[in-house]
Amino acid sequence: MDAVLYAQSACDEIKSLIATVNQEDTGNLEKMINRAGRIFIAGAGRSLLSMKFFAMRLMHTNHQTYLVGEVCTPSIHEGDLLIIGSGSGSTKGMMAIAQKAKSMGANVALITMNRSGSIAGLSDCIVEFKGSLPEGAETAEERPDDAYIHVRPSGNVFEPAMLILLDSIVCSLMVKGHMGMKIVRYNHANLE
Repeated sequence: MDAVLYAQSACDEIKSLIATVNQEDTGNLEKMINRAGRIFIAGAGRSLLSMKFFAMRLMHTNHQTYLVGEVCTPSIHEGDLLIIGSGSGSTKGMMAIAQKAKSMGANVALITMNRSGSIAGLSDCIVEFKGSLPEGAETAEERPDDAYIHVRPSGNVFEPAMLILLDSIVCSLMVKGHMGMKIVRYNHANLE
């Protein structure tokens, strides 16, 4: 099998994983985003990469958005929203950030594969991808030839699925908010 066929298999996995998400949960997240004074985005590792994409799209659509940990990120307060992306739902650093946000009166939303993770207990909204992430083979000898599922590194279907779902939430916010591309073009970076 070649890379194009692997990519097609990956797209099938991503589509299947996105299909497990409850639409009521994504609707609740949209409402929280629209009510928030400011939005703070957090994640670690590969999840952070997907969350950065989401932060950019929120900024493009006129949401006051910050990335947790950046030097120009202000303090969080009541009426603000922290959105965390964490596949495990228990990343220690993200748990500490969620605790701090709650202590300041902010709302917390979690994008995860684990509704029973420690961060979920602090979350006002949980968007969960249901299912398990199959592990890749430990050694090449354990991997059957041309077996995509045994090549893919563990966990990497969550991050692209999260990226696509969150981008689609922005699309939904744009449609419901009667926004066109003019606002995105206006807010798009021009110091490039």
